Amino acid sequence: MMSLGLKRWRLAAVLFVSSCTLWAAGNLVPKWNYYAPAAILFTPTVGWDGSVYMATDDSLIRAVSPNGQTLWAVDPGGRPSAGMALQGNLLYFPTSQGDLAAYDVNGKLAWRTPLGSALSTTPAVAADGTIYVA
Repeated sequence: MMSLGLKRWRLAAVLFVSSCTLWAAGNLVPKWNYYAPAAILFTPTVGWDGSVYMATDDSLIRAVSPNGQTLWAVDPGGRPSAGMALQGNLLYFPTSQGDLAAYDVNGKLAWRTPLGSALSTTPAVAADGTIYVA
């Protein structure tokens, strides 16, 4: 069997209270560290391009580039109450105001709809775009 010398990389994010570290699997040196100005609330969401999206304790959602630089931080009009789901170019998450919000990967509000109560679970998005919340 011939080896083509190709390496397959897996990324792993290590989350501490207010920092996120990205490691390449099999490598003992972190690729980058991001120190958020407030505690990171839930498991970060990673986009297809390697950008990392997270909610922080100062009621903001933040995006970090694949090289660890802040892309944007926005106030979604209520503290995120659960982790984010990513489908296509939209991030979905519930807020403490009882809304389900959708933001694009550039930090712009796509839409918001009232749910009547705050959720504590991450939305699930089906391939056809149907959003499930519990």
